[in-house]
Amino acid sequence: MFIDINKIDEDGLSFERTLDLSDLDDGAGQAISAEQVRVRGSVERNGETVDLTARLNATVRLSCARCLEYFDLPVDREFVLRLVAEEPGPATAKAADADDTLFQAPEGRADLGEIATEQIYLSLPMKPVCREDCKGLCPACGANRNVDECGCPQEPEDLRLAPLRELQQRLSDG
Repeated sequence: MFIDINKIDEDGLSFERTLDLSDLDDGAGQAISAEQVRVRGSVERNGETVDLTARLNATVRLSCARCLEYFDLPVDREFVLRLVAEEPGPATAKAADADDTLFQAPEGRADLGEIATEQIYLSLPMKPVCREDCKGLCPACGANRNVDECGCPQEPEDLRLAPLRELQQRLSDG
């Protein structure tokens, strides 16, 4: 859906759309899927710009950074954008409040799918984890510690510290 900001009058426009955003990636080249993407909101004329106020709901499927298992992340995000038809000049930028985010709409047409994609990316965590207490993968054997206890030592022995351990053992024995 495109919002033509040149045709928005004083009455504004309300919308509610379900979008297909299945071809996203996580920035590292791994595909992620965003399902059940719903955007609802309104646009209102504000001088030469148009203010978009909306709420985005979606479910994003991500891979856990610790155990590599897939999990669903619910996204519920409210946002406000100031839509401008061309590159914002000093007057438009000055008119924008500190809380406003300018969104450039080439030829006065703002793509709602592009806006929703941007908001989903802004909602993604830097390091996604399936749950806070995720134990991750064993660095020795690669087993998922959330599923199986592998029996490997929790702390791999650092061979550089062996002489200090020997000294500690002699001091405690003697």
